[in-house]
Amino acid sequence: MEKTELIINDMFTKLYYLNKIDDNYMKLYDAFQPANSTLDMMDNLFAYFHCSLFQLLGELNYRIRSNKYFRAQDSRDLIEVINDIFALRKELQGTCYYFNIKKECHFFLRTILPCLKSSNGTQLPVEIKPYQLSRYDRIFTYVNKNNEYIEPSDSLLEILKMVSTRNATFESMEIDEKLCSINQAIEFILKKDKKYIPIDCKSIFSGLLEEKNIIDYRTMTNCFRHGAGEMIEKRKSFTIKQKDFLVNYGTSICSVLIEKEDWKNEK
Repeated sequence: MEKTELIINDMFTKLYYLNKIDDNYMKLYDAFQPANSTLDMMDNLFAYFHCSLFQLLGELNYRIRSNKYFRAQDSRDLIEVINDIFALRKELQGTCYYFNIKKECHFFLRTILPCLKSSNGTQLPVEIKPYQLSRYDRIFTYVNKNNEYIEPSDSLLEILKMVSTRNATFESMEIDEKLCSINQAIEFILKKDKKYIPIDCKSIFSGLLEEKNIIDYRTMTNCFRHGAGEMIEKRKSFTIKQKDFLVNYGTSICSVLIEKEDWKNEK
């Protein structure tokens, strides 16, 4: 294992087996069990952190509105969760796993942390106001600073959102989910009345791409659509740079097929 993977594995081992994660957060971050890769562990950690914050900040909000006294155990739990989040983020800086925290949430966590006491509970300052954390919007997203993706057209964005299993926007998807949705989008574009339509690639792609290339792309990225063990292992064989290339390559295929969609109406 590389250092980055050891860091993530260490945090995952520390937290995962001690706590049950609500299914809502598992679905929100496309996390599943067992976690068979480092990315799977990160998805589970995001789900765990979000679930824990939602519960603890809910109790904190109640105390802010009532007697402004946050109980000792809740204070300790919130301190630990916030410190774990910040520590993991610091360790992953400069790697492909480095992540952002939603701006408003990040600011609130930074504000509340110095106020919390690990013993005898916390008497909350009067200036601390409630912060309502959403159950249904991600608060953790990968930075991926080195990734520059081709911007999909509005028409393609609609298709990518439609084929998404959770109706997600392309921008909000992590890279594996992007590849899953692009694979499904190509299938959607190439079908008419539930049947595949032959493609005149020589005309559509100016002879630079053959139908076999599109079939090979869909075969290669099919592992991102399925959760079977062998498919998960195949995903792990791709590097981040290879995935970036496949995202842009697939986006280009879809964009040209949509732009020159007259070929479909003629069939």
